[in-house]
Amino acid sequence: TEEQLLQKIEEFEKGNVFTEKNFTMAKMAALLESNSIHINYVLQKYRGKTFSDFINELKINYIVRLLINDPKYLNYKISYLSDLAGFSNHSRFTQIFKKQLKISPSEFISDLEAKKNILKK
Repeated sequence: TEEQLLQKIEEFEKGNVFTEKNFTMAKMAALLESNSIHINYVLQKYRGKTFSDFINELKINYIVRLLINDPKYLNYKISYLSDLAGFSNHSRFTQIFKKQLKISPSEFISDLEAKKNILKK
């Protein structure tokens, strides 16, 4: 049923298997023991997103959490963060990041570093 699938999607969101490079709908369907048509329907109905937008949002949120919760990530190159998130290239990562947060990854990192420095004082 839709509710069962929605619960599975919520569990899926708590993990990070979506950071696998070239994560596909087929892989998600297998993990959730469902099919792509049902998953697409539920994502559209309850999240208002396509599979691609849903996965990209999870990937960006994953990196944002890493940057906020572990200061060492602030020192990594954007290309490395892009790789960690599972994007095929860093320009795509930057494009999706900016679309979602209305700020580039480097600006986001600079803002976090500035806030961190203010807190130190």
